[in-house]
Amino acid sequence: MFCDKGVLASDFGLRYDRTVGLNLASPTEFERANETAEEIVATALADMRAEGLAEGEIEIVRSGDFRFLGQVYELSMPLPDRPLVEDDAPTP
Repeated sequence: MFCDKGVLASDFGLRYDRTVGLNLASPTEFERANETAEEIVATALADMRAEGLAEGEIEIVRSGDFRFLGQVYELSMPLPDRPLVEDDAPTP
């Protein structure tokens, strides 16, 4: 019974993931990262609208899993709600 009520009371959510190998130390990679993010957001918005959600009911939360070259484990980090720019990359 509690599971039924939880499903009815919970927020509707969709998650979109895509693996993209980028080296953000290179300025040209920001364009690829932004293009990929735009594609994912456009798909998510279209799917949510198809489910009947109004614009005011839709919330997009961006995040990425990052690692330094040579590392095995990723760090999940929130991303800004805007295109990435060179100043967003860590400086060596």
